Order: sequence, then C-alpha cells, then structure tokens
Amino acid sequence: MLISSQDEIDLETWVKVTSYTEILERIGTSPLTVIEGDPGCGKSTLTLKLAQDWCNSSKISPLHRKDILILLKMKDLLGVQSISGAIKQSILPRNSRLTETDIENIVQKCKSGVLILDECEGYPDQETCLPSDVVNIFKGEKLQNYIVLVTTRSFSLLKCSPLGTRRIRLTGFNDRTRDEYIHRAIVKSDDKEVDEMKWHLKDVIGDLIQVPLIFVAFAHKLDEGVKFHSRTTVLKHVLGCFHGHMENKVVQQDVDRLRSFKHEHHALDGVAFDIATGKHGNTWDKGEMCQRVGKVFYESYLQCGIFVEKEGKVHENGSVQYNRKVKFCDEVICEWYAAHYLSKKLLDSKLNLLDVEKNMTPFKLRKVCLFASGINYNVGEKIKQYFGQKKDYRHFPLLCSLEMTQRIDAISSDLQKALHDATIRNNQDMLLWSTFQLLSAASRNDVSTFRVPEFGGGPEFVHLLV
Repeated sequence: MLISSQDEIDLETWVKVTSYTEILERIGTSPLTVIEGDPGCGKSTLTLKLAQDWCNSSKISPLHRKDILILLKMKDLLGVQSISGAIKQSILPRNSRLTETDIENIVQKCKSGVLILDECEGYPDQETCLPSDVVNIFKGEKLQNYIVLVTTRSFSLLKCSPLGTRRIRLTGFNDRTRDEYIHRAIVKSDDKEVDEMKWHLKDVIGDLIQVPLIFVAFAHKLDEGVKFHSRTTVLKHVLGCFHGHMENKVVQQDVDRLRSFKHEHHALDGVAFDIATGKHGNTWDKGEMCQRVGKVFYESYLQCGIFVEKEGKVHENGSVQYNRKVKFCDEVICEWYAAHYLSKKLLDSKLNLLDVEKNMTPFKLRKVCLFASGINYNVGEKIKQYFGQKKDYRHFPLLCSLEMTQRIDAISSDLQKALHDATIRNNQDMLLWSTFQLLSAASRNDVSTFRVPEFGGGPEFVHLLV
C-alpha cells in the first residue's frame, strides 16, 4: 500500500505502508480519505476487515475506541437524500421502527465515529445528484468528529473531493505478502517448496497475480503441480477451479450439462464485450441477463461463482422497489469472456480493431487483446499486425507473442532489441506499461537487456510501475 502526504512546499508524495492499521494512524485531520486500487486488489475486503475489527473490539485496530461505524456502498445513496436515509433502506431490517430522524439524531450525537463508503464508481453522477449532506461530509462541514473513508478504482472518479484529501493506493500483492500467504495457506513450513513455487512465478504474469483473487487460485493450482507460462493459462485454470468445484457438487447426470456450459458460452461472450466497450454497465438486471444467456446457463454460472447476484433498488414515485442485479465476480473474468468474443469476430473478419480501440479504454484494450492472442494464434497475428503500426504500442506485439507461444526464448532476440533503445516520456502510459512488462519478463528469465530503459518524467511513473 502507498499513502500520500504533503511536504513543506505542499507537493504530494507517496509513502509505502506495511499494514492496514497504518492507514488510520497516518490520515491525521484530513476531512476525507480515499482508498484507490484496481479491481480485485482488496478495497472492499479492506473495508470489511476494518468493520470486523471494530465489531470485535480488536485492540490492534485504531478504530476500537470509536462509538459507531457505518459501512455503506456508494450505490446505496442512489435515490435517497441523506446518509440516514441510506442506513434506513440498506442496513436496518425492513420492519425497523427507527425513522430517518431517529437515525440522524444517533449519528449526529455520536462523539466519535467512522463512515465508510465503498465502490465510488457505483454512483455514476456525483457532480449533480450526490445528496447535499454527503457533499458537506466530504468537505468536512458535517460529521467533523468522524473518520470518512471512500473506496474507488481511480481517484479521478471521485468528482467532489476537497483539497487536503488523503489518498491511499492499494498496489496488490508484493513478494513478501505472496510468501506469507504461501507459507500460511498452502505449504506451511516447507521453505524448499515455497522457493519452488515462487520460481514458477517468473513469467510475464506478475501484474495479473498481484490481484489477490487471482493469486490465491493461482498459488493453489501451483501446489497441485500445474505449471503456468502466460496470463491466458492462468485464467483457464482459475475458471477451471470455478467449474470443477461446481461439478463436484452436482449429481452425475448434470455434469455433462455443466461441462457444455464451460466450453460453449457465446451469448455470455457478447454480454462481456458489451460491458468492455461501454455499451452496457457492469451490473445487469437478472431478467435481462437470463434473456441474453438463458435461465439454465445463468443459474449454472451463478452457482459456480462466476456471476454474483445482489438485491438492487429502483426508486419510483417516492417508493422503493427491490429487484435482483447481477455482475461478473471480477472485472478480469469479464475481460476474459470479452476476449473470446473479440477473437471469434476477428477470426471471421466481422469486426475490426480500429472500431474496438475507439470504444475501449487503452488499458482494458490491452488486457482483452492479450487474452485474445492467447486464445487463438491466428487472432494474435492480426492483433500484432495492427498494433505494430502504432508508435505508442510498438512493444505490445511482443507481449502478444508471449501469450501466443508461452515461451520467452522464442522472442529473446526481439526482446533485447526492443529494450535496448527504449525511452518513454510522460504521455506514453501504454508504452510504459508494455516496456515494464517486457523488462520484468527479461529479468525473471535471465535475458540480457544491456541497459535499463530510460523513463522520462516525474515520480508518477513509479506509481504506474508499482
């Protein structure tokens, strides 16, 4: 984790912290603290851990002396006028006799408390629709005696953050955290086995397994003797875990049906591609999803954990209607199925990459294209040819080759040449990411690069590399 701080001339710098308890020890008098990080890095898990420690009065938590802790999803604020309204609708039982006024009085009279708002990206129009008392809380004009934490995928998604907002960035699993997890959950005290497992991490999948969800599945598969050489093989085995676990639970006559759904998921691929290109949001109505993929297919993917279903609220004429919402369990899973759609359409020449590039963010585009390259070799050649003509993507085709061949020795000479003359400037985020991935692959596999690429710009580039 990294945490921002202000120096003597009011410039933002970043400091590494080693424990989640340090977060609350360092936030000082900031009216708002924003916890940011990529999907799967543990933002929501962190908020739940903070809440659990408070509920258990854990002495190691700086929150254990707080009188009250309120944990809400940002989407819980949709259609309500206040925090007390969100608490009434989202936390309390439906038959609770407490009114919003009662809740407001309790919250206001509390001498010290914590307010946690998770998933900022779940509130799409913060600038015009966010309840005024929430804006006042963010500005430090209300609930001044509360610690206020907000989680988001990107700080830029929070449109109403005041000056002096403290930022915390979750950077995923580092080497020490991975070692600790392997020791604790998989091989216990066998140092030799730990070292052997770590050796198999030496590939260009380091950024993918920084996502704790993927790393945990990855590490357990390694313990079973499975070897991975690309992000594509990692995702295949992760999803194999989902489906295999479900197959072990059902009667024999249902196994064939489940296995057919595992391999035949064309409708789901289209759903994922609509999400990846921004044609549809991450969350779907249950009925809408069932109509797209089929009810039996939907139930199968819900039971095995690829879909996550939650109760949603619709506000109509002053009343609240409850319905079921569904989304992928993790964004990287959605990107995997979107890559299948892209692969098929490119193979059939029914889609061109120029149109895809216009509708995807650059970093989502590279993840989907890398998966597509690993899924189908001929598609990978098309992707390499397209991006090889683009200056800011000139190293990206080498990453595609790694996915296609799963062998770094097959591209070692091209890798050396690419890294030897690499110079990256401030506005070349894609080239920076690609170069760093290639540099990591080279160093982990003892491929000589002759020199370290020159990275121009300020300390913000360090953040991109973390």
